Amino acid sequence: RSRMIRKDFILQNFVGGDGQCDARAVRCHERIARWHAMCEHQLSHIPDFVKMQSQQNIQELGQTLKTLNLYYDDVLGRSTVEVANEQGKEDRKLAINKDHGCKYNIVMGPPPVDYDQKHLANTDVDATKGIIGPHAVNSPSRGTAEAEMRGLYILLTMNIDGGMEVLKYAAGLSVSKPEIYKSEEVQLALMIYKAKQSFNYAKFFSLLRAPSTPYLYSCVMFKYVEQMRKIAMRIMAKSFGARRKDTGEALY
Repeated sequence: RSRMIRKDFILQNFVGGDGQCDARAVRCHERIARWHAMCEHQLSHIPDFVKMQSQQNIQELGQTLKTLNLYYDDVLGRSTVEVANEQGKEDRKLAINKDHGCKYNIVMGPPPVDYDQKHLANTDVDATKGIIGPHAVNSPSRGTAEAEMRGLYILLTMNIDGGMEVLKYAAGLSVSKPEIYKSEEVQLALMIYKAKQSFNYAKFFSLLRAPSTPYLYSCVMFKYVEQMRKIAMRIMAKSFGARRKDTGEALY
């Protein structure tokens, strides 16, 4: 269903660049990206999902983040304009004083439950700072979260071309948008990338467990846990001289 929502935006020419772009489309795509990132972790214990649907879910997340990159890189800077005209200016009178999107500061329905049976809710989030709620449109970013999404894209593409995709992406971001490149979210994603590329499994799992690491970042990082565990076993086996019981040969 999220794919059909994104296709609907494409049919309405919300493609950035020469097409349309505004904060409403950005916020919608950001929520779709968060949904796919959370589902990837929450459903990872279901064998059928891992076998048949995980790859499709990751593809949808990747396509959503690519679309967001196009929105964020819009030449006219319309990603933070609520209703943009052809010149990239606000086209709705007094839009900043009106409510848009969700009219409540909580997620409707029962609170979702995390893997450790803890309830997830955003009821204690300050409405003036939260992404969900009627006050988001009054913020300078119009309730969008560019730095968070850029960081998710970095985490998702760490295995592409041996990590070269992240290097090219980060290099371009540092030139085009240095303030986003220096943000805490992007720097944390790059720190996780460096830990993985340098086979520093201790640092990787430390960041995974850290309370300061956003939940959605941990959801995406969880996809690399098996790979990092194998790396950790190989390093420890070499360090401690692990050998086969039957032949006495080194394991690695």
